[in-house]
Amino acid sequence: MKAIMNNYIEELIGLLESKQKLLQTILSLTQEQARAIDEENVEELEKMVEEKQVHIDRINIIDKEFNFIYAEFKEKFGSLDINNAKDLEVREVKRLKDEVAKTMELIKSIFAIEESNNDKAGKLLQKISDSLKSISQTKKVTNAYDQKAYQVQPHYIDKKK
Repeated sequence: MKAIMNNYIEELIGLLESKQKLLQTILSLTQEQARAIDEENVEELEKMVEEKQVHIDRINIIDKEFNFIYAEFKEKFGSLDINNAKDLEVREVKRLKDEVAKTMELIKSIFAIEESNNDKAGKLLQKISDSLKSISQTKKVTNAYDQKAYQVQPHYIDKKK
């Protein structure tokens, strides 16, 4: 029974470690996004958003698998409580809880940078929008002054030969 319990815990820890690697990559991409926003590099920003989405999709798959395995574990063994676990199990349960805590810290770090990036991106978007409006207005003014004078052919002028 202990071996089966430890197998579940090891599998959950493995999934958390995989998730942490993906979260580390997302954290790096989020920091790069901040730099791209500061540099107003929209193309680079779009590329990073797409790359982050790939990692988020992978994390979603890991989360589904984690939830499935954890539900099976709870059904067979009850909840994970260090106080009720035996000495051998305590080490593994504590390790699992530590991995969950590390994962949550990574998520908090990403979230903090994301909030800042969202504010900066909103300002950048407003700046781009204002620039486009200015260009549009300048184009209208230029077109108004650039129209060629309406030329009328003089039909009633005498032509002497």
